[in-house]
Amino acid sequence: MSPSMVPSHSPALVVQLARLGDVIQSLPVIEALQHANPARAVDVLCASPLVSIARRCASVRSVLGWDGAQWRRLAQQWNAEPSLVLRSAQEQLVPDGVSAYEVVYNLNQHARSRLAAHLYGRRVVGAGVGG
Repeated sequence: MSPSMVPSHSPALVVQLARLGDVIQSLPVIEALQHANPARAVDVLCASPLVSIARRCASVRSVLGWDGAQWRRLAQQWNAEPSLVLRSAQEQLVPDGVSAYEVVYNLNQHARSRLAAHLYGRRVVGAGVGG
């Protein structure tokens, strides 16, 4: 299913877990996604210190903060107990009340972005499409 075929009423999530400049450069992309389908709300997942920047974008419905320290703690346990870490990540990193997004646009190549995209979404567009 192409991004344009995702039901227009389903909110989309943009994952941008890089630095300040990357978040700022992503704002026009976020606006273009929302403009292309005004009925679809667009949420953003970014590093917790950058939440206030992403909230300034008028096209963003809500912003979720990614806690890097929490991610590192989980990642350090991965080799010992991967299934336990995955369950814990799903419980800790996906806040209450946030259900899986129909589509997640992952704008980063690193592992934490791929993990987040797959934790939050049913379908990933961008980096990490294949898992």
